[in-house]
Amino acid sequence: MLKTQQKLIKKLSQMEDELDIFDYFIDKALAGGKPDIRKSEYQIRGCASGLWVKVERKEDKLVLTADSDSLLIKGIALSICEIYNGMTVKEAKATKITFLDGFDLAGELNESRRNGLSQISGIIMKL
Repeated sequence: MLKTQQKLIKKLSQMEDELDIFDYFIDKALAGGKPDIRKSEYQIRGCASGLWVKVERKEDKLVLTADSDSLLIKGIALSICEIYNGMTVKEAKATKITFLDGFDLAGELNESRRNGLSQISGIIMKL
């Protein structure tokens, strides 16, 4: 959980350039399969890319699933899900997602996309 984010930050900071980071998230998206969550109730509004996130509670632990029509956004969203997965709501609300801080990714993470991704944390805060 918190260690998941710390490991991700370390991994990203060791990559030589933004193309390696792009490849990392795209590979994660391709390995993430095609969850059946592209439904209006899971759609994140305000993101330039189609983004869907399903948040469930199983035995007091969070289980998040994400999908996007952008491989980059899907890979990043899946990383956010990995950080939150297994946390209690209280733990998740106390967790700030910071692994993208300091990475521009060649402007691909414009304000609209960052807004969409930040809404995943917003969903957690409303629980």
